[in-house]
Amino acid sequence: MAKIKGEQLYLFAGQGALLPVGASTDCSVNMSAETVEVSARGQGRWRRFRPGKKTWNISCGGFYFDQEGVPTSLVAGSRMVGEVVKVAISVLAAELVAAGFDLADIQPDKEMTLVGEAIVTACDYSGSVGALATYSIALQGSGSLDQIS
Repeated sequence: MAKIKGEQLYLFAGQGALLPVGASTDCSVNMSAETVEVSARGQGRWRRFRPGKKTWNISCGGFYFDQEGVPTSLVAGSRMVGEVVKVAISVLAAELVAAGFDLADIQPDKEMTLVGEAIVTACDYSGSVGALATYSIALQGSGSLDQIS
């Protein structure tokens, strides 16, 4: 069983075609489910629960740069905050990541990808003199997060 490295986890997003969110240094997907208490009076001292609604979100950060005038991050500024986008979180092949790849040619893996719709809730760009500019993006899932078909 091969270990998956952090640089293999890659975010794709867009309102049309799925485009890679480039130069990422970290990416995470969080999934959770609430619990609903179903305890009835007279059932003793232990509470009982059943599964409730599920939710998910994605955060991603990295270096911000332009590749032939096209930003490598999801958005070109704040215009995407509050917008619905299609997202895919994919595990890329280790060989592909090791060899390097062109952002224009990369596609989500067909077997190791989760897809869904999300709302861009935050987009931060920062930098200081002498350092590389960075970005971070937060997306709140809306609906299910499913395996790519």
